[in-house]
Formats: sequence, structure tokens, C-alpha cells
Amino acid sequence: MPDETPEERPRADADAASWSIDSEELRPAEDALLHIDEGGNARMYLCEYQGRRYLFKHYRERFLAEVDEAALGQLVAWRHRLPAEIRRRLDRSAAWPAYRVRGAGRLRGVLIPLASAPFLREDGGHRTPRSIYDMMGTYRRRAVAPHVQRSVFGHAIETMLWLHELGVIVNDVQPENMLWADPAHEVYLVDCDSMLSGAWGPVAPLAAPDLMTSAVGESAASAEVDLAKLASLILRVAIGDMSVTRFGTAERERAAEVLPPEAVTFLEDAWHRRRSDVAGWRALAAAWITAPAPPPAEEAPPATEQATPPPQATPSPQAPPPPQAPPPPQAPPAARIRWSHWLEAARSYRPAPAPPVLPPDIAFDRLRRRLRWTGPVLILGVVALGLLGLALLLLSPDALKGI
Repeated sequence: MPDETPEERPRADADAASWSIDSEELRPAEDALLHIDEGGNARMYLCEYQGRRYLFKHYRERFLAEVDEAALGQLVAWRHRLPAEIRRRLDRSAAWPAYRVRGAGRLRGVLIPLASAPFLREDGGHRTPRSIYDMMGTYRRRAVAPHVQRSVFGHAIETMLWLHELGVIVNDVQPENMLWADPAHEVYLVDCDSMLSGAWGPVAPLAAPDLMTSAVGESAASAEVDLAKLASLILRVAIGDMSVTRFGTAERERAAEVLPPEAVTFLEDAWHRRRSDVAGWRALAAAWITAPAPPPAEEAPPATEQATPPPQATPSPQAPPPPQAPPPPQAPPAARIRWSHWLEAARSYRPAPAPPVLPPDIAFDRLRRRLRWTGPVLILGVVALGLLGLALLLLSPDALKGI
């Protein structure tokens, strides 16, 4: 969810063109602790516009050639036309593009809001988005507790169904595009310029990532396919293995350690599109969001209290032994490390982005415009100094003595 800020101001009226800005108006912003991974189609730059911080999603050249700029303009304008209450909920749930960015007479990318602190996590002294991937156990961390997984996915279901009611297809459903908050467990969707609706159509050719293609196959974007992708994502996270494409007995048993068995059956049917039951999805979301967390384990008494234990009564031989206290709940076990985890980590690795400066081409355009008048002034100054030096050299020694 973005920070609370004043409403954006349109350029003229409420049409698509009014929500387009020039790259000259962006100012670089500094945040040495923030790390945002690059995407396949764009690079991210932290910047400021009208006193508010944004991420500038700078499209790569090969992707720009495929973008329908008119459709992108309608996608941006659609948000601004929403009633205020719905727009505020959209801003809490998704990083919807606020402006198109143009420069040198052509499209450069979009400005998107920056996720707020609850959706970021600490990683080696830096802050980075907390995605669905972070719920799974790896060789460096344990999986999050089952009740947290269910609560997060309950919010994800609720958000996706709400977008479907607005006529929006999420389309690019994958772990990196779904952030979750700690401790509220709310969900924040990113990569919203890949979403589509009848109000604007596809912004670029639709291409599902390999992860989702292996799960649901090649399918036209629809609400049913969105839910099938989400079902596969929930089950894969539950068993801690994103490479699984089909469920067998072993996978069902592992999933049932995190999810109720009836939910596993429902999600498997939704994954393979054997049923399309929106009411069932709503019931699942309501149950998972409102389910209470398990009671915490009892804490051991302080050391000072343990120093002098109370005297224990010696039971008589005829008396039954005292009841044993149940063992405290254990933390969820670390996920089993499989070769597929290493393969997935290698495939999803991206180097940390460069320092938060504006893209070189935009920075060069700005420098060139600033030098438009500065250059001639500097040239005239150099010529004047040269003429003065030449005049001094031509003066006779006598003249120099008289100076």
C-alpha cells in the first residue's frame, strides 16, 4: 500500500492524454537501503514527481516495440475515473500506474507507487519487497507458519475476486507479483500494466511466464485462468516446491499439513479447471482471513524463579502418576531442500540494480537541453579570453613597460 499522499493532478482534463508526463519533470531520489530487482521488460528507478516518491518503470527497447501506447493510456486513465472510495481501495491493493512517462517525443515507461513499509523486508541490511516466494522454506530460512500462509492467501483470493468484479483480469499471476504485509497479511499486487480489461485491452502481447505455463498450459486470459493460476500457486507454496505440475498422493499429504484436506481437493479441482465455483472461493477467503492464530507456546519462567523450585509432593504408591503436560507447539519444520529449489533460485536470480539515478538516455536528454544556451556562452567566453591573450602578445616591449 502506498504512503498517504495528496491526489495526483491531471494535466488538463480526465482523458488518457492528460495523465502523461515528460521525463524532464522527474527528479532522482536517494534511498541506499532500498533494493528493487529488475524485471524482464523494464528497469526500476526511484524518483520524485510533484513532491511524491514513485518508481519509474523504464521499459526496455525490445518491449517498447510491442507496447500499445493507447491501451496503456486508457489503463492509466481508468484508475483516475474510478469513484474515490474504489480508487482508494485499488491503491491499497495494487501498484496501479499513475502516469505514462514520455521523453524525446516517445513513450519511455510508467510511474508506479512505491509499496509501503509493511510490504518490505530486511535482507542483508537492505529493504526489498516481501513476495510470496518468501513464505516458502529455503536453505536460509524456515517456511512461515501455516496459519500465516492461509491468511495471506485468503487476502489474495479476496483481492483477485474484487478485481474480477471490476472487470479486470490479473493475467500475470506469479509469486514475484504478489507482495504480502507483516503482520497484517494483506496483499499488494504489482506489474499491473500487464492486467487487462475490456476498457483498454492488452497493453502488450500476452505471454505467461514459464512457471505458470507449466501449471495451467497455454490459455487465453480469463477470470477462470486467473483462479487456476492462484490455486496452483497456493498448493505449490504449501508443499514448498514451485516446480510441481501435477499432484499425487505424496503431494496431497504434504499439502494437508498446511491446508485443510477439503481445501486441497477444492484447489486441485480449480487448478485443473474441473470446477469454477466463485462462491467456494469466497468461502475459502472468509475462513482463512478470519481464522484465529494458534495459541503461543508457554514461556519458561525466569531464571530467578527456577533457582528455588517448589518442593514436590511424593505420591503414595497407590496414587496414580500425575498427568503429563502436553508438549508445546513446535515451529513448522524447514522445507526439504530439493534440487528444484536450487534450479528455481538460479533461474530467478537477478543482480541488484544500479544506484537510484535516472536512466542514462533521459539524463543525457536533460543535459543536452540545459546546454542549449550554456554552450554558446562558454564558447564566446573562451574566444574573448583568446583575443585578449593575443593582444597582449602583440604589444611591444616598450608598451609593456609602460603598463
